[in-house]
Amino acid sequence: MTNLPEWRLVRAVASGAEAAAVREAFPACRPERLLWLGHRHRLLAPLAAALRRASLPLPRNLEASALASARLGLHLAGETQRLVAALEGEGLRAIPIGGPVIAATAYERPSLREVTHLDLLTTPGELGAVARSIEQASYVRSSRPDPREPLSLRHAGSGTIASLHVDLGEPWRGARCFDELWARRQTVTIARRPVRVLGAADLLVTTCLARRATGWRDLRSVSDVAAILARRPLTWTALERSARTLGGLHALRLGLALAERLLGTAVPRAARVGRDRSRRLGEEIVRAEHGLVHGARDDGPRDPGAGDARDIPFEPTPEAVVSAMLDLARAGATDVLLDLGCGDGRIVIEAARRGARGIGIDSDSARIESARAAARAAGVESSVRFETKDLEHAPLREATIVATFLYPDVNARIIERARREMSPGARFVSHRYDAGAIAPDSTELVVHGMQVSIVHAWRESLQRTVP
Repeated sequence: MTNLPEWRLVRAVASGAEAAAVREAFPACRPERLLWLGHRHRLLAPLAAALRRASLPLPRNLEASALASARLGLHLAGETQRLVAALEGEGLRAIPIGGPVIAATAYERPSLREVTHLDLLTTPGELGAVARSIEQASYVRSSRPDPREPLSLRHAGSGTIASLHVDLGEPWRGARCFDELWARRQTVTIARRPVRVLGAADLLVTTCLARRATGWRDLRSVSDVAAILARRPLTWTALERSARTLGGLHALRLGLALAERLLGTAVPRAARVGRDRSRRLGEEIVRAEHGLVHGARDDGPRDPGAGDARDIPFEPTPEAVVSAMLDLARAGATDVLLDLGCGDGRIVIEAARRGARGIGIDSDSARIESARAAARAAGVESSVRFETKDLEHAPLREATIVATFLYPDVNARIIERARREMSPGARFVSHRYDAGAIAPDSTELVVHGMQVSIVHAWRESLQRTVP
């Protein structure tokens, strides 16, 4: 991966390199691979800005993607400010954390920091009241089967997700931690209004804690650390005090090490002392750096992490994405499309409308019945079939195209099977998720409203051995 010009360019973007470094790496870059790595590392908006500054051409739809990301960021900033003001008016304590706060606090241009949802930290005793207050702002509470997970609420109109947290992972010391964070808040401008958020040191430590809990999946996470340090100069004394309050000293040292090693960020000298003495931390730094460079698993912001198709929550694929998937796969009358985890069957049904035959499998029998009913309503029942099956029983040999919405490690395993079982000329197309170290042959950005989706396709690479 380190030899790829696209990796060098994306890394230069993450480190805020000058236009000359961007121009030097760009001529050897393939546009589809640049989009793939830019999306994997959550750096599409700064990538677009860096190419514009260097007077270089932008890959297809990258400009539109950056504009949509900026609009979503403005919307989430406004929602953060609105909800915090409403909670303060009711005397409820909740501290905004995460993407919108990092964007406003650490980035000179907040629109260059991609945000997808908003997060609030509160106490267990105030959680119910905070949730009820947010429900009054047209949010609907989602089910919460595991009380250890954040409580999520979705806006009935915009679909905006607000996640309520009552801890930041182990070792969280409850009310004492929250009280100290509350006392150390700083005021920043969000949506042109003053909002009280985490203090700079606490923001850096909580960012490192969150990334260590979910995995350092992308360079944007490392860039966040670098940006906070650059915009808000911090002493090691302040950082260590915050880290000891939150139980995040190990996570802090890890985040600082990655920022220093991957992006050349200047870090406090004292941060290196404990790092150099800890063998466990040293091994964790190496593993995290290897994952970032060579292809960390990219499970998205709310990934359960198990890597099984049944763990992926059902999300209806937007119509624009369905069309892009079929276009990228070049689906036609001679094809048989197999949708793994077909949900309501919309991809299979649209393929049938284009003259192809379709097969949809899903482990949820209720969704299979819904898909069959939708096929009858669309008049394509004779061209499709839907079956209740698990992935291991998927009939790959029958298909010329496989469509998925599955995690990268699952995609990689299916591609391995496809190479053995599918005929030459077969295609594999995936919404949102890539296949780890198996680079896609084509990548397309799809902009719909304020959302940006990505579609990957493999064709030539299906004929090659897995690296």
